[in-house]
This record gives sequence, structure tokens and C-alpha cells, in this order.
Amino acid sequence: MDKRKRIFTNGVELSVIDKGTGPVVLLLHGFPETAYSWRHQIDPLVESGYRVIAPDLRGFGESSRPASVDAYSIAHYVGDIVGLITSTGEQSVAVIGHDWGGQCAWDLATMRPDLVRAVMGISAPPGRGEESFVKASEKMFDPEEGTFYLTYFQEPGVVDAEFDQDVRRTLSRMLYGLSGDNPADDVMTRFLVRPGERMIDRWEDPEELPSWLTEEDLEIYVRAYQSHGFTSGLNFYRNLDRNWEITAPFHGMRLPMPAMLLLGEHDVVLDMPGVQEALPVLSKLHANFREPVIVQGSGHWVQQEKPDFVTGQILDFLRSIDD
Repeated sequence: MDKRKRIFTNGVELSVIDKGTGPVVLLLHGFPETAYSWRHQIDPLVESGYRVIAPDLRGFGESSRPASVDAYSIAHYVGDIVGLITSTGEQSVAVIGHDWGGQCAWDLATMRPDLVRAVMGISAPPGRGEESFVKASEKMFDPEEGTFYLTYFQEPGVVDAEFDQDVRRTLSRMLYGLSGDNPADDVMTRFLVRPGERMIDRWEDPEELPSWLTEEDLEIYVRAYQSHGFTSGLNFYRNLDRNWEITAPFHGMRLPMPAMLLLGEHDVVLDMPGVQEALPVLSKLHANFREPVIVQGSGHWVQQEKPDFVTGQILDFLRSIDD
């Protein structure tokens, strides 16, 4: 396990892996993860001459967990990251984010382009839609089919209790269920919760852990969530409508810096509203946007499922901007 240090920023303390010397690369994790999700990328980046900063974001892992739901808006996350960048002493950094960490990376690049020399999203396309993620997703299914997970997550305490009841079961089902190892072809419909059902019961226990997730890996995640539960991480979802309002002034913003997107071949994100339509036009909207890369055989947990390929893509991207 990499050593941690504490960084005070924007009213919270972040637990941060800070390793290496050279140009700074900031790695932002998603849900339900921690900085540990970058375990395969950190050392290769350091060995290639980069300083890697990988925080547990607010509400996750060993970082602060404010009690108020309102303390988890995108403005708070971007504010935290700005403070983290300032603490490095660098004028600008490369930012790479997965899942909601990817959303934070894109919004940081949009709101503070002066601090971002390059940005990469993994399982997280950039852009602000014509309506919030929650409202757009509600149009994907007939309400009689069930409640989509983004809506289901909005009520504090409900899914929290389900997930907290058996943390190991929750994480093993989620990590397997959204991976490329899951042969099911109905992953998206499993995000629908029918009346009388629980979200966690829509997912099955894996017969065995996928090859990319060891018992030790799972145990590290389990300990992180057994200590404090899932509520603070879920609070990011409870700010999605608010985030859409907060980011209104940046709607249509063109990114000036080099940018790149990775998505798993079997990533459920590909089926989210507007994603398929957005992929072909990203390089037209943003002057320095590379063509999106589809990671063959991978599901949602791309940097963990296909670590060597993803690390190679990251290094190629970073070297291209340093040449």
C-alpha cells in the first residue's frame, strides 16, 4: 500500500497518495472506489518520470465526509481539486479521472482551464446535456418498468441501507456486474428497480472474483466502506440536478487543452443518454480532442480490468503533450 499524506483544502482534509517527481499527474477515482483503483498505474507513471497525486475524493476512503448532502456538489469537488493542485506548487497539471472522477476532471478543465494542461476521462464522456443526468435517464424506460438507479439513489437512506447491510456482497456484485467478465446482456435493465424490489437484489453474486480483482483488492475496498458506509459517496448522485444548474454558465464551453476519452467495449456508460451521439463529434467540438479509444474486452472498471493497456494509453498521451 502506498503511503498517504493529509492535505487540507476547501474546508476538508483529503487523504492523498503523492509519489514521484516530475510533471504532476492527478488521478481521480469514481464510485464505489478510492485512490486504490489506480494501483496499477501509479508506479509505472512514477517510473516514467511523473509525480502522481491520487486522492480519496471527499466522502470516500480516508478523506473527510461532511454530513450535509449539499456539501457534495461539483463546485465542492472542483474546489477541493483546485486546492490540491495549488498544494503541489505547479501552475498546471495533467488530470485523469474515471467514472465520477472523470466528470470532476472535465468540469475542472472547463471551469479552470488555466490549471489543466491536459485532461483524460475514462468511462466518463465530457459535456453538459440539455437536462440533468437524472432527468435524461428517466426517459430511457417506461416508468412502469421500474425506477432507474439514478432516481432511486436520490432518496437518502434507502439504497444506503441496502448497500451497508453487507458491504462485501455489495462491492463484489457491483464490481463483477459492471465488468467485462459478466456475460449478461441485460446489464442496463438491472439498473431498474421494480416496486417491492431492492437495488442490490438486481445483481447476482459472482461464482468467483474476476481475474483482475483479487481477494486482497476486494478486502481493501470492503474495509474502506465498512468503516463509514456508502452514504457520503452516494451524495454525489444526490447533487446531479444541482450540478446541472451550477454548470449552466459553462454550457457549450470548448476545451483548449489536449483531451482524450477511454471507454470499455462493454462499458454500461455507452448505453447512457446521449453518449453514442456525442462520441463522433468530440474531436469537432474541442480543438485538441483525440479520437475516443474503446478498450476491448473491458467493462466499466477500465483501468483495473485492462491495466497494462490503459497505462500505455496514459503514457502515450502524456508523452505526446510533453514532446
